[in-house]
Order: sequence, then structure tokens, then C-alpha cells
Amino acid sequence: MKVNVYIGIGVFLFGLWGCSPDDRDDFEPVRPSIVISDPSQAATRGDLVTFDYRIFSGVDLSALTINNRSITPTTSLAESGLFTQDLIFEYTVPGDAPVGSIFVFTITLTDQLSRVVSKDLRLSIEKQARVLEDVMVDTRLDSTFNYFMEDTVIVSNNATLTIPAGTTIVAEASDEDQLLLIVEEGARIVADGTAENPIVFTTDDGLTGDGEPGTWAGIEINGDDGDPMDDSGILRYVRIEYAGTTRDDASLFLDDVGSGTIIDFVQAYGANERGIFVRGGTVNFRHIVGVNNQGASLFLRSGYQGNIQFFLVHNPDRDFDHGDRDLHMRSNGTQAIIANMTLVGNGDENQVGEDNELVFDLDGARLRDDDLNYRIYNSIVAEYPDDGLRIQTYTPGSDTLDYTYIFKIGSSDSGEGIEALGGSDALRDRGVVFFNSPNNRIDPDSTLIEGISVDSYMPSSTETVAFDPATINGFFVSAPYAGAFQSGNDWAIQWIRDGEGNVQVIRPEIVPELP
Repeated sequence: MKVNVYIGIGVFLFGLWGCSPDDRDDFEPVRPSIVISDPSQAATRGDLVTFDYRIFSGVDLSALTINNRSITPTTSLAESGLFTQDLIFEYTVPGDAPVGSIFVFTITLTDQLSRVVSKDLRLSIEKQARVLEDVMVDTRLDSTFNYFMEDTVIVSNNATLTIPAGTTIVAEASDEDQLLLIVEEGARIVADGTAENPIVFTTDDGLTGDGEPGTWAGIEINGDDGDPMDDSGILRYVRIEYAGTTRDDASLFLDDVGSGTIIDFVQAYGANERGIFVRGGTVNFRHIVGVNNQGASLFLRSGYQGNIQFFLVHNPDRDFDHGDRDLHMRSNGTQAIIANMTLVGNGDENQVGEDNELVFDLDGARLRDDDLNYRIYNSIVAEYPDDGLRIQTYTPGSDTLDYTYIFKIGSSDSGEGIEALGGSDALRDRGVVFFNSPNNRIDPDSTLIEGISVDSYMPSSTETVAFDPATINGFFVSAPYAGAFQSGNDWAIQWIRDGEGNVQVIRPEIVPELP
């Protein structure tokens, strides 16, 4: 650690024009003050950082300190009654400085009248950079670095890529030749973060706060379609930002991924199209979040069979030129059980799309195709310009909607937030799957659960219901309430990027001792 303090000689004299020495006794001497040219800086381990500052005082100094270090003033008060001193503070960041922390250096100036002034110098300890390349042997990254993708990265040869908590993967933002992280069949990705230190996949623009949707491709994981227990790894406390151009235009594309894979606390933010696209497989999901995605935040198709609990979509700032839905399920034997879902749209019935025409067809969920089977429990769908649910398929005795609340919905063919497709009155009766249950509630115009709005996904109080998903099968945990959240228990806030594009970052402050 290197610390140097230089005190510039050169005293600036100022006369008190128009006042005799006796008159000056009637004035309080100039109070001490500190002026810092650049009080907040950023550096990485090993960097030498320089702070320039100036002190003023109207009487001689009695003490000048930076943290625990005392500095002896080298000039005395001039006859004019005012002097300044220019100082330089140099600090070499230790090699073991905690990345993400803020080092605070407090300059304290005390004059002989016991008047005290303090100012802080703040030094943010940032990550150094490394390049992420193809992975063909087991590889573990270092969370104290940002890893930059200069090309598409492929994990292959049955290798495991381990990404520890707090690591950031950065792709170069581009409208063409967009970069992709591919995990081939037999390989694994273990990205296991925490709420305090999530793993973030973003772009170089996103790293500086200027991310745009669809400026990199995203993550593609290919499972073993012959093994329903396929283990392709872990994604836990992972945020994927500004992607959405993988296969089928998704931030996270899962192809035949099995139930041995853990997907928990994963967000897709600002996708150009879909957030998470699931084609086949049996992988289960918990704590899934989609925010401000331009297409479906979760798309299930091609024979997917699995369980989903605690699923949030919040789209207050959705900017689109076509209709879509935030949960899309369809085709080829897809069977999904969903519990504790909250879908909140942008509430705008006057979206302008292509050719300057109004676009109304933004739905909460769309259930399509006759060979789809679904069971949905304890859910909230609110603030959509078109329908809460669009139902194209219903198999009595198999498909279920129960303890589901739909409210604050815009236009709808039925006028009640439910549209049953098919082209005939008989097919439109498929909406009976909702109305069959006396536990479901719908109100197109009024709020059924206080606190839920375009600006908030949290209920003011927990909406307790009689059904507990833990009774479904061994995957589901006890959650006998409507929606993804209990009041006062926001499991998403600490690690996601919210509807306004903000991330809650808690950076510890450290006051270093100086020699």
C-alpha cells in the first residue's frame, strides 16, 4: 500500500481592503473549508489513484487528518488573515481490496478556534477485465473479474462452466453478428449466485447503464432429449439483460432440458422478443421473473412437461409494435402445472403500433392448441390492454384454472377479460374452464387485490386462498395465497432489474487505515 501526501507551497494573500487592523477585530475570521476537484473516483486492484484538493482557513490550523493519519501543516497564517494550501492525496488500491466496496477517506480540518470541517473522498473498487473463450474442460471463473465475450462462446466436450456468485459476463452490444453463449448437449453450466451477489449476463452498454433490448443473443442450453432427468446445470440468482435473439428469439433458450437441472431465481430483462423459451424437456422452475420484455416472458411448447411456482411478469415500460402475451403455452403435448403466478401488464389501452394504428392485443396469458394440458392455481392477472386470458383449448377433467384473479383488463371480445378463441359459440364456451370454478374472480374495471397496479406487483396485504400448491406434488412448496408474493416478502427486489430499470445495489463502505 502506498500513501503520499504533498503540500504545495505558495500562500495566496488577500487584503481586507477598506478596513484598518482595528476594524478587522469586528469580523469573524474566515471559517475553514475544503474543496475537492474530483471527490468520487473508481479504480481496480493495484491502481494508483490521485485526489487533488485545497484547504482554506482564516486562522492557523490546529489539526489536519485523513482517516487515522495526521498531517502537519507547513504554512502559517499570513498577515492578510487568509491562506490556502494545495494538497495531493495518492493511494494505491491493495491487491486484496474487496471488489464492489467503496473506500472512504475523510479529510478533517480543525483551526485554532476549534472550528471543524470534514469532506469525504470516495473510491469505488471495480472489477478488472478478462476474456471469456470457448470451454472444453471444466472451468471455474473468478467473481472479482468482468468476463467479456469477444465472440460466441461454446461449452462443449462434456465440460462444466462454473460461474460463482457476483460474476458479470459482458457481451459486446451489436445489431449484427450478435454473441451467444451455447451449452451443448452433455456439457453443463453452473451459475449459482445469491440475492446479494447475483450473476449478471449483460452487454457493454448495459454495464454503463445504456443497455438496449436485443443487442446480444443470450444463453442457449441443450439438454439430452433421451433423458428426462437430464442435468444441464444450475441457474440460480441469474439476471439476463438486453438479449433475445437466440433460437426462437429468446434471452434464455432451453432445448430438451431435464428435471435434474435447477432453474431458480432467474430474470429476463429487456428482451427483444421472448424472455425464456422452453422447447420440450422436463425442467422445473421457481422464482422466474420477466420485466419489460417485448415478447412473451415465458413460452412453453413442443411437449414440455414440468412444474412452475412463483412466476412474475411486470411490464410497466413495455414498448412494442405488435401484440403478444406474457405467458404463452402451446402444442405437441405440452403439459404444465403453474402455481403462484403474478402477471402485470402496462395498463395502456392506447398503444400505437405499425402504420400508426392502435394496438390492443396484449394479453396476460394465451393457452393454445388442442393437445395442450394445463393446471393453473393461485394466480393474479391484471392491467392488460386486451385480455387477461386467451383460451383456445379446454379438456374437462384435465385442464384447471382455480383461485385465479383477473382484473383491470381493457378491451375483450367477451367484455370480461376472457377470450375463448375458435370462431364459433361452442368453441368460445371453452372459457367455461375459468367460470367453472367459484374460486376464480374477475373484474375488468376495478382492483380486486389492493397494491397490484401498473407500478407495483406487491399486494398491500396477502390474499389468502384455500388451496395449497404443496398438495399437488413433491416439487411445490406451501403457498396458500394468490400471486407470486406475500405482502412484505418481496423475494425479487434485491437481485432483479425493476420496471424502471433500476437495480438495488448495496455496496459496503470501508474506512482504510493509513500508515
